[in-house]
Amino acid sequence: MEQITSMLTCQEITLGYERQEKALVSGLTLDFQPGHLVCLMGPNGVGKSTFLRVLGGMQSPLSGNVYVGQEGLEALSPQQRARQLSMVFTSAFSPGPISVYALVSMGRYPYADWLGRLAKEDHEHIHQALVMVDIMHLAERKVQELSDGERQKVMIARALAQDTPYLLLDEPTAHLDLSNRLEIFRQLQKLSREQGKGIILATHQLDQALQVADRMCLLTAVGSYHWGSPEDLVLGGQVEATFGQKKLLFDADKGTFGLAHSPTQYITLEGEGLRATWTEKALIRRGLGVKAQQALKVVVKEAPPYWQLAGPTGEIACETVEHLLEEIAKQYPGR
Repeated sequence: MEQITSMLTCQEITLGYERQEKALVSGLTLDFQPGHLVCLMGPNGVGKSTFLRVLGGMQSPLSGNVYVGQEGLEALSPQQRARQLSMVFTSAFSPGPISVYALVSMGRYPYADWLGRLAKEDHEHIHQALVMVDIMHLAERKVQELSDGERQKVMIARALAQDTPYLLLDEPTAHLDLSNRLEIFRQLQKLSREQGKGIILATHQLDQALQVADRMCLLTAVGSYHWGSPEDLVLGGQVEATFGQKKLLFDADKGTFGLAHSPTQYITLEGEGLRATWTEKALIRRGLGVKAQQALKVVVKEAPPYWQLAGPTGEIACETVEHLLEEIAKQYPGR
């Protein structure tokens, strides 16, 4: 059977459910290229998971079409589709007492013979997938004994063993700690670049997405979408418009959102470097704004004691940020 390896595209897709009167998003026309990592992002409920299911052929769009090359996705047999698209979803999965190797080998079933037997080439693909995700040392372990991060890597390895041009992932870093989240993003970026995989993932991790994505598709709460490189979407204001709220501020320099603060009291801060930066963060966290020529002044120095608080009652040397905040609270009760 000839394998189709052309670009995955969608034309004029409308997302939603037949029972709903209003579509989630309309007019989605996008090209997903091999070797590119694309992040689908947006507020909850805008259709990210639905879009992935449509791209994977698990759900039909309300209108529009998905193509692999010139072939409509709906025209492909299940086996043909399984050779083009592999999927990793975060829904509850209980594999039972099965080894990591056995679970990853399930990715080769589209290539097995009619008795379900795997050839030498299939086992080579399984081995390669375990190596690519760095879990060869877990091959004989039972999946149910693994941590959430390890189990997620196993599911990605199974999809890689399927050896498809495109890999679709729904919230692959959900419920993982920071270290495992970063590792998963690093592995996916590496796979897209070194293996030429077209990777499409839905995620809420904006900071990581801005670092690794070649393209971003932002689905908005009003049923529209934005498509482009992360940098263009930041510079054009689409990222802030998609996620921004009255209580959130977007730092375009850092590509992060933070809480909006409305200080009623101010303090002067003098100093440079990392220690001064984190001192300002601490002041803001305690509801203080930073402004020149105030009654209280904090001087951040390069040698201990690192903080000097000067005010109407004199000067106080502080050894830690916590000590500094305690002394400021004495001047500004309630802070």
